[in-house]
Amino acid sequence: MRYGKPSVASALQDFQAKGVRNIVVLPLYPQYAGPTTGSTFDVVANELKRWRWVPSMHFISSYHDHPLYIQALANSIKTHIEQHGKPDKLILSYHGMPQLFLERGDPYYCFCHKTTRLLVDKLGLDEQDYMMTFQSRFGKAQWLKPYTDFELEKFPEMGKKKLAVITPAFVSDCLETLEEIAMEGEEDFFKAGGTHYKHIPCMNDNDDWVDVMVSWINEWKSS
Repeated sequence: MRYGKPSVASALQDFQAKGVRNIVVLPLYPQYAGPTTGSTFDVVANELKRWRWVPSMHFISSYHDHPLYIQALANSIKTHIEQHGKPDKLILSYHGMPQLFLERGDPYYCFCHKTTRLLVDKLGLDEQDYMMTFQSRFGKAQWLKPYTDFELEKFPEMGKKKLAVITPAFVSDCLETLEEIAMEGEEDFFKAGGTHYKHIPCMNDNDDWVDVMVSWINEWKSS
């Protein structure tokens, strides 16, 4: 866990004790960002620089446009539509970031756009079928726009009363998806006059997503 237990450092120390000489680091952040993937590299490097004998390491910095990741995302949306019908609008809500980070060169915003483009192409969606937004802002600074919560409140007035929301920046559900999107998002949307709201679960332990991770680890550990 980046900010919990077991920590990255403790896991690496366990590898060291077991004599592991080849390590693959797969951050569970599809789109690279300095505060997420970048900080993961920092904590790995800070531990390894203390070692007298550094192992071989492959660090996977981003997979926002990897065909297998895009296909697994598309599969989850297709399954949802088969079970619940096509929504008036599909919302792709990414984790937010201060606008200043983009201005200073962080590629996260661009990577989110590329994920969206590849995903909607894979699904064959028209421009009016979907919207890309950003969630989880705090403080007074301007964050990446459009804001998810603001947009959810607008859709009923536009006649879009049946929404489905997916969070492509997360591969596993957490408080930001289950509480902020699935619960608070639904409440805001219904208050504004919406009638149908569905949060599409993250890929979690879906077989195709697990197969993707296994294939990457096997590929990169032998390279």
